[in-house]
Amino acid sequence: MQTYKITQIDFDLNDEDLTTYDVRRINETLQERYIHSEWIVEEDEETSIADLISDECGWCIDSLDYRLIRS
Repeated sequence: MQTYKITQIDFDLNDEDLTTYDVRRINETLQERYIHSEWIVEEDEETSIADLISDECGWCIDSLDYRLIRS
């Protein structure tokens, strides 16, 4: 198992139905909820951390930076 800490997260801005305010608000929510959160991933698991977060929050993650903190 490996544990990662999220250092940066951004929402996918390609949804034409969203206003600039909506995008800003979603990004703020993602920052509040997920920055510095830790995610444990099985080494043989093919799902990415971005996929796990997208599944949890329901929004497509465009950009995600993280660092390994435990292996």
